[in-house]
Amino acid sequence: MSAGWGLRLSLSSCGPLSRRRWSLSRRFLRTPFRAGPGRTILSRPSDQQGMVLLLVLWIVTLVSVVVLGWTQEWRTEVKLAANQREERQSRRLAEAGVYFALGRLLQAVSPGQAPLPAEAPPLWRADQSLHVLEMESGRAEVRVADEGGKINLNLANERILTNLFLALGLEKEEAASRVAAVSAWRGRQFQVSPFALPRPPIPQEGSRYLPKRQRFDTVEELAWLPGFAGSPLLPRLGQWLTVQEVSQGINLNTAPREVLQALGLGPQQIDELMLHRQAQAIRHLSQVPGFGQTPLSIMGQPLSFQNSPFYTIMATGIIKGGRARRTIKTIVRLDLGRPVPWEFLYWADDFPG
Repeated sequence: MSAGWGLRLSLSSCGPLSRRRWSLSRRFLRTPFRAGPGRTILSRPSDQQGMVLLLVLWIVTLVSVVVLGWTQEWRTEVKLAANQREERQSRRLAEAGVYFALGRLLQAVSPGQAPLPAEAPPLWRADQSLHVLEMESGRAEVRVADEGGKINLNLANERILTNLFLALGLEKEEAASRVAAVSAWRGRQFQVSPFALPRPPIPQEGSRYLPKRQRFDTVEELAWLPGFAGSPLLPRLGQWLTVQEVSQGINLNTAPREVLQALGLGPQQIDELMLHRQAQAIRHLSQVPGFGQTPLSIMGQPLSFQNSPFYTIMATGIIKGGRARRTIKTIVRLDLGRPVPWEFLYWADDFPG
């Protein structure tokens, strides 16, 4: 018998039994064998079936890549939306802190108000103390500062400004150079600005940018002067300097420690003064131990014991469980004779802080 499968048999020469065996052999040859140990596969998948499988794998891969790309894009959009929502919430918290502080200020300065109940919270002192307002969605950290307790940037003499910068940790050379820049700005002697910033120039031959006026409009205008631009101290200078026209001198009841140092007071005098004013408002320096008959003017700077109508409110909104925070700085003038007893003179949203 031949080894090939194309064997031809003559059925006519075989009996009935041989024909039956031949029929079973043909049926057996049509059935594909399954691979096993020591066996040979008699039939295999066609090339078309392999191409279809490869095409399906490529399609699945492409769909997976597209789905992964969409998923990443959706995650980014969801994260951006969550960040924007947290930013709005923190801004609302900061605004709530501003208006709450306004209410507490009006409560403190209103004349002839009814006595507060014993369980009422103490009145806010405008001495830049920290007040934390807990709310359902987060908290607001608020500081209120009397502008009368600060050094007037437009009027202070060079000695007081130098003492202030030294109290803030600057070296003598740095303090002297910055005071010279401030004096030059106020005296319109500052000719060429080293900073190419878009400030409206005053036409003059040989100069690019000049101060538009002698006086500072805001403390932040110090960024135009050499030594102040890019300094981390610049956003904090508003704690000790002001440009508001306050008729009285520096209010010793609200002046921060650095301002008192700039006035030439010693550490022990400052400690005694700050301790005494926490208990009750100072009406005269003779009330404070260690001062005696100190005059109402130190280093040419008049002193005062009354708040001015100008206040700075710094409110930072922080939401619960989030990293978003927003700080609002505003300067307000109180006038109890007006229908709306406050007027915003300055509002800086998203102030560094």
